[in-house]
Amino acid sequence: MRYSFLTLSLWLVFAINLSSCASADDKPSEEVFIDDMVHVMEHMKVYMLEVYDVPADSNMDFRPSEEVMSFREHAAHVLSNMYMQNECFVKRDTTTTIDWVLEDVAGLMATDDRAKLREKIAGQFDAIVLDLKGIKGKQDWNKTRVLPQFDGKPVKDLMTIVMMMRDHITHHRAQMIVYLRLMGYEPPPYRPF
Repeated sequence: MRYSFLTLSLWLVFAINLSSCASADDKPSEEVFIDDMVHVMEHMKVYMLEVYDVPADSNMDFRPSEEVMSFREHAAHVLSNMYMQNECFVKRDTTTTIDWVLEDVAGLMATDDRAKLREKIAGQFDAIVLDLKGIKGKQDWNKTRVLPQFDGKPVKDLMTIVMMMRDHITHHRAQMIVYLRLMGYEPPPYRPF
């Protein structure tokens, strides 16, 4: 059977990719997780800002009903939660209260200047990426943290906390996307990575 140059080239690329995947197995799972979460957060930043940029200024305070957050409040809530999670649990492993960040969180939630809020969201994603890159070794990942903001003050490891942060961003960004549709906007296409 004869193979074309293209077919042989594709097989070679496939073989090289397989060998490079094997090198990831040489890294401890915590380092692979950090690399993956850095990649995810960098792309979440782009997607979040694309969603944030869609509505006109006059629609930033849109809310489908009085008892829910507005589009802007969802964005500010994502920002303030990323800040709190990063300050209390990624940078530290001994926090037993979040009271010391509540004033900062309230200030972030009150940000109503659209450009400033966007800048702060982008900056917080950058800070999380930087802090994740600074985590070294299994000992940092295996330290547990008390989550005083939840009933029962559960104790979780850092991987779980970072996944919770990612899930929280996704949850509120999805609500913002629904708001965009209710306002008559076409949301940006889904960006998984």
